[in-house]
Amino acid sequence: MQREQGDYGFARVRDQVFDAVQTLWRRRQAEGMRQKDIAAFLGRKPAWVSRNLGAPGNWTLRTFGEFMQALGGEAEV
Repeated sequence: MQREQGDYGFARVRDQVFDAVQTLWRRRQAEGMRQKDIAAFLGRKPAWVSRNLGAPGNWTLRTFGEFMQALGGEAEV
C-alpha cells in the first residue's frame, strides 16, 4: 500500500511539473521560440527536446530544471 501511495504521489507531482512546463512552452511559442532554440540553449538534440515536450516520461528534477532555464521560467514548490 505504501509503495502505491508513493507511486501516486510521484505521478501527481510529475504531471503538475509537466503541465507547468507546457504552459510556459505555449507562452514562449507565441513569442516565437522554437524547439530548436531550446535544444541549442541546452546543448541537446532537437529530438530529445521534442520527446520530452511531448510527454513527461521519466522526467527528473534536472530535466524540469533544464526546461525552466531554457524557457526563462521560475518554479516555486
